[in-house]
Amino acid sequence: MYPTSLPSFEYRLAELGRSFLVPLDMPVDWAEVSHRRVREARRLYDDVEGSGPA
Repeated sequence: MYPTSLPSFEYRLAELGRSFLVPLDMPVDWAEVSHRRVREARRLYDDVEGSGPA
C-alpha cells in the first residue's frame, strides 16, 4: 500500500500464478493463429444455415 490521498495498491502474481501463464499461453496462441479460419468457418456455417448476423 502506498501513502497517497486515496489508498492505492500494487498487485503481482505469485510464483504459482506466474507458472500458470505458460499453459495459458497455449490457447491464446492458438486463437491468434486460428482467428481468421474460425471467422471464416462461422461465416460459412451462417451462410448454410441462413442465420447470418441480424
